[in-house]
Amino acid sequence: MKYAVITFWALVLGQVVGYIVASLAGVKDIPFLQVALLSLVVEGIVLAIIHLSIPKSFDEKEEHHSNH
Repeated sequence: MKYAVITFWALVLGQVVGYIVASLAGVKDIPFLQVALLSLVVEGIVLAIIHLSIPKSFDEKEEHHSNH
């Protein structure tokens, strides 16, 4: 469920950034699909970096504390 929420906010924030960039560039039609795909790609990269940067021992401690 947390990935669904992350994906939702990635799409929303991606659209906001796409709107701002398109407005600054003077583009009249904002390419919704291109901005959405770019948002999902950036989300995947950020999630991969977060997953790789958190040590396994930290994840195990968090799971252990959440079970009690």
